[in-house]
Amino acid sequence: MKIPMRVVNNEVRVEVYFRCPRIRTNIRPIIFVVDTGSTMSMLSYMDSFLLNMPFNFLAYKKNTDIANCNFDLYELHDARFGFTDENNILFRTEPQRFLAAQVTKRTIEKKRDAAIIPSIIGMDFMEKNNFALYCNAAKKIAYFETE
Repeated sequence: MKIPMRVVNNEVRVEVYFRCPRIRTNIRPIIFVVDTGSTMSMLSYMDSFLLNMPFNFLAYKKNTDIANCNFDLYELHDARFGFTDENNILFRTEPQRFLAAQVTKRTIEKKRDAAIIPSIIGMDFMEKNNFALYCNAAKKIAYFETE
């Protein structure tokens, strides 16, 4: 099965239907950037904000720096992801642990900087879910393939 993606501004992007029952989020489409150089997948600060993420009820995982912004990462225990395949059929992953980012410095400038960092699907997510990645940047073709 192939899950199509878009190549936009030299980024590979995929629309994912995200849901996390434990924190009572409704299904929401989120655009993730596929980053083969990242060993860590996460919901961005902005997507976490839009989901009204209840950080005070989540387990703190670690602190990290990304693109000159400092984030605390919190663990979601039952995140669920839905992808639309090339036949427009929804493919769902098993519930899994996933990270959500919260900016540590809450000045307007730091929030603005953090807001432009996208949600990321990294190598950890691809390995965990048995996804192979095909990308031809010249032809602007990209997709995940899974059995």
